[in-house]
Amino acid sequence: MASLGQEYVAYKRDHKEFGVPFPVKKMRDRMYPLFPGEVLSIIARPGHAKTGLMMAWARQRANELRVLAPNRMAIYATWEQSIEELHTFYVAAESAISVTKMAKGEIDDVSWEKAMTASAQRVSEPLWFIGHSTMRKSGRQPITIETLAKALEFVADKGFEVDIVYLDYLQRIQPVGGFENPVMAYSKIMDDIKNLALGFGVPMVVGVQASREVETLKVQIPEMHHAQWSSNIEQSSDRVISLVRPRKYRKQGETFGSKTVEGIRQLLMSVLKQKLGEADFAEWLNFNPVYNRLDDNEQEVVDYTGGKSGN
Repeated sequence: MASLGQEYVAYKRDHKEFGVPFPVKKMRDRMYPLFPGEVLSIIARPGHAKTGLMMAWARQRANELRVLAPNRMAIYATWEQSIEELHTFYVAAESAISVTKMAKGEIDDVSWEKAMTASAQRVSEPLWFIGHSTMRKSGRQPITIETLAKALEFVADKGFEVDIVYLDYLQRIQPVGGFENPVMAYSKIMDDIKNLALGFGVPMVVGVQASREVETLKVQIPEMHHAQWSSNIEQSSDRVISLVRPRKYRKQGETFGSKTVEGIRQLLMSVLKQKLGEADFAEWLNFNPVYNRLDDNEQEVVDYTGGKSGN
């Protein structure tokens, strides 16, 4: 055990470049890199940037891998969007073309050229998607944890190394086997995700739906016990963060906790757990839903105020 522990610490020292850094640059002194076997869970209500944060992180990591290690790749598995929609998110972020305009087909010739350039760049990025297609309907099958494991084996057989896996999102993953209730089913899935991370030696980031109880809070900040159908988040996750967009609950100029609501880009990220690091603090991010971009140039660290009912 001592020998393996020493080897573990030495690996982290000698392979710092393969620790996956958190995508928010100002947070990197407080959020240490993700290493093989670790699971980070992101808790949020629908429309509060779970996918936005994970996609921004995946794009950024793929860009880093293209320079650091071309044989390593990031994998984004989706149970929520189609792979075509995820491609649209990628193009919007890279070309500054509105996701809404692309969804409506309202693209002029100049924007079309930008979109095609971004699509060509996407082909060269070491970022693979696992999910269903709306354009290619034949051969569709349920995506389970077992399906994901087979996909990771397929990647390894092709001679690539998986750097990190993003799962979007927990409550959409189809359980296998009979369960009396959803709590048991998704607690088992969280165990499977942790085992998969350890077994394949990769870090995993999991989007987790927050329950409607969050809507009843005075300050709607999700905590670990708000994870829908899964009390196993705290036990199986090495790190847990939550997200909330104040504009979803407040009008312009109103207050959210101690913060004045200004526009639609404000995103509060609360760090609820770090097994080997600091926790119980929060960070204001600048998230642009129009282009699905996470802009971390305008941030400030704030005191964590919780989010319990009555705060």
